[in-house]
Amino acid sequence: MPHRGSARTATRKFLDALTADVNIVSADGRYGNPDYECLVNVVESAHEARLTIELAMTNDAPSYDQLLKTHPPKQFAYASQILNPAQSILTVDVGMATN
Repeated sequence: MPHRGSARTATRKFLDALTADVNIVSADGRYGNPDYECLVNVVESAHEARLTIELAMTNDAPSYDQLLKTHPPKQFAYASQILNPAQSILTVDVGMATN
């Protein structure tokens, strides 16, 4: 996600054009990033396009906690992972799906 998940740069129009299976958000909640609006846009855009996505977060943030309450992963077809604070690496599989 551009600019730490800011809704100002990751607009709904941008996200509707994006077809990423994994959305990496590097933000720790400071300055309101990632924005709740941005996370909602990511999840709703993918859901409306009938895509299953993953949110890969470097840190837990209040906006992510709010997203889980308003947009449950099972209902909106997304998975998520958050970097364990005791680790320094978040491993994400970005391989191409085969059909």
